[in-house]
Amino acid sequence: MFKCFKKILHGTEELCNASETIEIRGGAQTVLHAMCDFSFLCLLCLWNNVLKEVNHVQKCLKILGINFEKSVKEASRSPVFLKDKRNDLVEEAMQFAKDTCKEMGIPVVKRT
Repeated sequence: MFKCFKKILHGTEELCNASETIEIRGGAQTVLHAMCDFSFLCLLCLWNNVLKEVNHVQKCLKILGINFEKSVKEASRSPVFLKDKRNDLVEEAMQFAKDTCKEMGIPVVKRT
């Protein structure tokens, strides 16, 4: 979804057209409102990066003939990655959300 976010957003906007049924339009408007949100965009970027790492580890563990030592090393990689890169991941997610909000004219509402 991360790579295709703008295409998905555009497709959802098209479902808001008057040519669609009221149920489709209502659902699309709800989804569109949720997608055009700073928090959603932050979490989209953050989880994209986390799941890329998890996917990498999962692929390594599926290699036939991988020895026990290598599998333990790969399995322990994700917690280390998250601990070491936590601040960078959050900063990248926030920057992505800020840039996307600015580009799309989405207001950034600060929590109090």
